[in-house]
Amino acid sequence: MSKKRWSKKETVKVNTDSGNQKIKRHMGTAALIISILSLVISLFGGIPGIIAWIQFSKNKPKLSFQLVHMLIGETDRNSTNRTSVFLSGTLTNKGEMVLSPSIFEARVFFDGKWKKLERALIPDGVEFLSNESTIDVGNPSTMDLQKYAQKISSMQPVEGHFLFFTDIPRNEFIEKSTSLEITCIDVANNEFVCTVDINKLGKGGIPIVYPKHGLQVKPK
Repeated sequence: MSKKRWSKKETVKVNTDSGNQKIKRHMGTAALIISILSLVISLFGGIPGIIAWIQFSKNKPKLSFQLVHMLIGETDRNSTNRTSVFLSGTLTNKGEMVLSPSIFEARVFFDGKWKKLERALIPDGVEFLSNESTIDVGNPSTMDLQKYAQKISSMQPVEGHFLFFTDIPRNEFIEKSTSLEITCIDVANNEFVCTVDINKLGKGGIPIVYPKHGLQVKPK
């Protein structure tokens, strides 16, 4: 005697609303991305503009400053006691495009934050007096990098000096400053920045001679 097997038919409802919503969301995101890309391309002047921007980013000037010595002093400036920061070093451009400087600015990383320094031209005939060292820089105004008006290329480094001032007391500047940031603003108002680790400088006590920079520092 055979048993009958009964099958029960079930009606299954497939909910496609969720899938459609996901598809719509993906399509909306894709449309937004395409719109943004189209806007970026139009802002750069189309594909040729983007290619030109990529080439500029790759070949643009890359500022570098090799700091060889730093003199931190005190001076009276505009009837106010100020700390002077005299930098000797070599400017180089590691990019393929030439750099046409207009002015140079500087900041110091002092006590955990960046602080802007006041740029100045090096006075003619300036002297540096110290109780610890004999300092001979010749006439550094003739090698003032703020006055340099020629182009700087990868094959043409430039030796010279910078002079800056700050209201940071001299001893605190020496103890709490760790880095310098040099910014070159070119004739087209573009900015090129490099950072210098001043902790790598010698602590003094040995003779220092840099003929290309016209600098000699000898302990007394």
